[in-house]
Amino acid sequence: MAVLVYLVRHGETDWNRGARIQGQQDIPLNELGRRQAEAVAGYLKALRFGYDCIYCSDLARARETAEIIAAQWGVEVVPRRDLRERNFGKLEGTTFQEARETYADLFRAYAEDPINTRFPDGESTWDLAARAKGFLEYLRAEHSNEAVMVVTHGGFIRTLLALVLGLPLEHRDRLEVTNAGVSVVRLSEDGDKVLAVNVTHHLAKVF
Repeated sequence: MAVLVYLVRHGETDWNRGARIQGQQDIPLNELGRRQAEAVAGYLKALRFGYDCIYCSDLARARETAEIIAAQWGVEVVPRRDLRERNFGKLEGTTFQEARETYADLFRAYAEDPINTRFPDGESTWDLAARAKGFLEYLRAEHSNEAVMVVTHGGFIRTLLALVLGLPLEHRDRLEVTNAGVSVVRLSEDGDKVLAVNVTHHLAKVF
């Protein structure tokens, strides 16, 4: 049994550019984000590699990125709610600086316990990891000896990579995952492997 999984982060949004916390807010790609999606689609097409399925988060920025990529193959895009970014609750819509000032006590608690601290009306790192782990088990069960693409969010990808690598979850933010970056993992009975992290050379001429 082996599953080859290409992980793609969605293209840029205006909230990415403004350092605003998106979480599960349904923010569309901006113009640069659409060009990034076209660039990653071209890169993946040049690999001359086929995909049995393309999954994506059901949020607009991931879904639009996935649809641009899927147009290269005519493969169905399957949106899934469990592939959403972490729910940041009441922090969503604020800038990171505003959040730190308004919720100073929360950020101190998060610094002490980044795994179990839950944002007001949102999720903890552990909650996000549980979703990522469940999705990995789904892929193992449903896509044996297949290749799939997953278009999702930076926090979800970092968490999934940490699970595959066996990293403590508090170290997941040491993994860089940029807009329209590509990471690759192989799930196997012989041991899961991370084959690539945040490939971005296809974005060199995208401005």
